[in-house]
Amino acid sequence: MNPPVYKVRFYLYWFFFLWSILLFALSASRISYTENIPPGDPLNDGIDFFDPSVVALLVSSVLALIFAPSMIFILNTQWTHRYLSVVWVEVIAAFVLWIVWLGSTASATNVWPDLSFCIQWRACTNLQAMIAFAWLGWLSLSVLILVTAVSASRAGAWKDNCHGAWADFPLGFSPAVRMPTPDFEHVGPYQGSAGGPQMSNAGVV
Repeated sequence: MNPPVYKVRFYLYWFFFLWSILLFALSASRISYTENIPPGDPLNDGIDFFDPSVVALLVSSVLALIFAPSMIFILNTQWTHRYLSVVWVEVIAAFVLWIVWLGSTASATNVWPDLSFCIQWRACTNLQAMIAFAWLGWLSLSVLILVTAVSASRAGAWKDNCHGAWADFPLGFSPAVRMPTPDFEHVGPYQGSAGGPQMSNAGVV
């Protein structure tokens, strides 16, 4: 049985939040390292330097650490606001963050496309982990946007709250086109045309 949209979205936000925490920690550690290179370290001949691609990842993680917990709070408490809890606002905010996250991750990957040559160094393995968590965060956010956009479109819920009734339906279900099942036990007698068949609770007479 497919899980409800609400539960899928809730856990995706938690995964995204986790990757953001790890990315923030590794990015901050990398910046601290490159701006305070220990004596005798061969990196950049021991000269401190500024790494803009890592700063971009740090900024992306900070934005995510603001956005993800906010959405987790809204979904968990069903907090309602005229704009902040509406589906289309959530999707736009997530999409802007998706662009920022993709740009910073792609930039870092372009700077360090292959780090297999230096895996014996801790600084290198930290870079590998940083880029891996960046892509995992981008992937989680991509799936989150896709699930939200498709489900909201099927339900016609773009102007509803992000924790509205549309999110209680199973993933992949289309509540907007759901046809009600007739309850013949409560259907009153139908009077047909003169001389024609008549419908009653007992059937056609």
